Amino acid sequence: EESSRGSADRTKPSVVGLVDYEMSSFDVCCQAIADVQAECRMSVFRIAPPFTMHGHGHSTTMAYLPRHLYKILRDLLRNAATATLKKYVASNRKEPMQQIQVIISDSTTNSDVSIKISDEAGGFPRSKARTIFSFAKDLNTEQTLASVLADQGLCRTLGAMEPSDAHPLDRGAIAGHGLPISRVYARYFDGDLRLRSTPPVGTDVYLYISRVNENLLPT
Repeated sequence: EESSRGSADRTKPSVVGLVDYEMSSFDVCCQAIADVQAECRMSVFRIAPPFTMHGHGHSTTMAYLPRHLYKILRDLLRNAATATLKKYVASNRKEPMQQIQVIISDSTTNSDVSIKISDEAGGFPRSKARTIFSFAKDLNTEQTLASVLADQGLCRTLGAMEPSDAHPLDRGAIAGHGLPISRVYARYFDGDLRLRSTPPVGTDVYLYISRVNENLLPT
């Protein structure tokens, strides 16, 4: 069901609260890709960009929050899909649609899991790099974050993740309003989110997530 997207299977012995101590980052990423592609196909384009996944992590598990990771990945993948579709439309659909590459680096010897998302949608100029994570560009986003952090608590808002009703060309997706909040989510459990753009080629997004331990869990 849609209401269970990215959620931990509470029947698994490895699940304690929101934490799955045997979470597969590869499986969560596959789910996020499938949901973003479904959103794209329901948009005015009726088409979704192709994704490729490779790297390590197919059979590796870690302790983390599946809903937490799913939300971050869904926003990042939607941004890449939006940019790719916009470039495709701008070429009057004459140029081939570029693939979005997802690389997962995960092993039992790593303290962090690294996920790289690369698109070839043109990137953004350095002049915008300082504002890409700014909440000031949209008051609604700032108010939403304030409500999340002050009124409900970050963890409590990470309930069942539902695919957005908005299609990838909505204003919020185009402006990348999910990036500031996604970085807050990533850093909340000692991870990080970084962007590297190479205009006019594309953008690389680096997501780092740390394995959850008792010292990182909120009380």
